[in-house]
Amino acid sequence: MAFTDEVLACLDRIQSHPDAWTRVSSVARRALVKRFPYAIFFRQDSDEIVVAAILHLKRNPKAWKSRL
Repeated sequence: MAFTDEVLACLDRIQSHPDAWTRVSSVARRALVKRFPYAIFFRQDSDEIVVAAILHLKRNPKAWKSRL
């Protein structure tokens, strides 16, 4: 339950300030989930935020690219 709560809190922070996160490509950004070694990879379209992946940080760091 704690993991889910932290992911939802991170998604809320992304929605509030989508430009505040580290850019990892020309269209994608990465937000780190607090307390857990996970990152949320997302892109911002004109009126929505599209989550490409929620990945453990020990995984291949390029695994999310094929999902955009």
